[in-house]
Amino acid sequence: MKFMFFKIFKTSFGYAGVIFDKDKIYKFVLPLKDKKTVKRLLKNDNYKLKPKFFNIPKWLKNFMKDVKNYFDGKEVDFSKYDIDLNNYTSKEQKILKKLRELKFGEIITYKKLSEICRIKDGSRFVGNTVAKNKTPLLIPCHRVIKSNKKIGNFSFGKEYKLKLLLLEKNS
Repeated sequence: MKFMFFKIFKTSFGYAGVIFDKDKIYKFVLPLKDKKTVKRLLKNDNYKLKPKFFNIPKWLKNFMKDVKNYFDGKEVDFSKYDIDLNNYTSKEQKILKKLRELKFGEIITYKKLSEICRIKDGSRFVGNTVAKNKTPLLIPCHRVIKSNKKIGNFSFGKEYKLKLLLLEKNS
């Protein structure tokens, strides 16, 4: 198992956390008020983490700045950051890659995403796939809603999903 690093940083929504190596993001925890909860959520996966590193890579500094800007209501494109998709099946990767193409403020239904990815009767599969997403914002799973226009579930809670959707709508 390879060693990775983690960083917790402050945004206007609270503390966010990221697991990374020299050029890739493995996990991102959306901002929460409690720093200890963010640290616990980062560490509950099967990664060997080191909190200390000598030089923060420039891309990570840019990423943290982009996250802060996003939560300050600014439009941000997270698709420029490299993320690890190795723990997903090829079918799941297809969905997650397509989801990364959504623009800031754009929404899609589970059904439409399954149709675009050519997954027959795949709304449930899409829902299960986005529920596994370890890099929200980078893979904007909060932008996937139900066909009946209800927001659907979200790993950080429906209220958080609604906050993100409203943040993007009002920006």
